[in-house]
Amino acid sequence: MFQFLREISQHYHEIEQHFVVVHGSEDHSIPVEDAMNLYPDLKDSQLIILPDTGHMVQFIRTDDLVKIIGKTAENTPIH
Repeated sequence: MFQFLREISQHYHEIEQHFVVVHGSEDHSIPVEDAMNLYPDLKDSQLIILPDTGHMVQFIRTDDLVKIIGKTAENTPIH
């Protein structure tokens, strides 16, 4: 993980917003273990690991990502 991410990750527990972390199982740029370590620090979060998917989830699995965003939006109250 990059140094600046280590530094800011110390503050993740302070974030109140809902998060959905979407990660490709075959991401060779950022290991899936980084996502698995990230999401427990976020109070209201969900981890979705897309199988057979690399780093560029938004290009490789566009339809799946749009569905995930849509479902998240449906279940997120507007404040």
